[in-house]
Amino acid sequence: MSTPVLQALLVADHVYRDAGTGKHVICGVFSALQYIPKGARPKQPPPEGGPVPATHLIRAGSPYVYLSLTEVHGQQTFELRYVDLRDNSVLFSSNFGVKSQDPLQTVEVVLPLPVLPAPHPGFYALELLCEETLLGSHRVRITPDPGFATDAPPEPPPPAEAP
Repeated sequence: MSTPVLQALLVADHVYRDAGTGKHVICGVFSALQYIPKGARPKQPPPEGGPVPATHLIRAGSPYVYLSLTEVHGQQTFELRYVDLRDNSVLFSSNFGVKSQDPLQTVEVVLPLPVLPAPHPGFYALELLCEETLLGSHRVRITPDPGFATDAPPEPPPPAEAP
């Protein structure tokens, strides 16, 4: 059996299907997130009784992943995993099945994700595998929120991949 082809892997704030057209609408695609490190404090606290900046109120919730696949033969099992690229540790993974009667058909899959863990600043990847073969990935860079003071040193970039 041939390996499925990953046509798209997007991470977004929300994905929904338009009732009129049947098309997926993908809102807020991202590849970078900010987090508030443990023990960090606002660089400039709001004045007593004053307004709190919107950036401190709005925090990303649970994102979604949108997948577009082709060359799916019958029923196949996939694994979606979130990996810390600093040490290649898997922070979470989930298996799911996809079925297609026609391998030429495009199959779209939308899955809710948990809040993406950020144990430290750095680079992470959402990877899609089929039968332990990596089909593709979406890299996410996690950085500290610049509105908060922290004493942690910056994370170095990941090593370059060999061609």
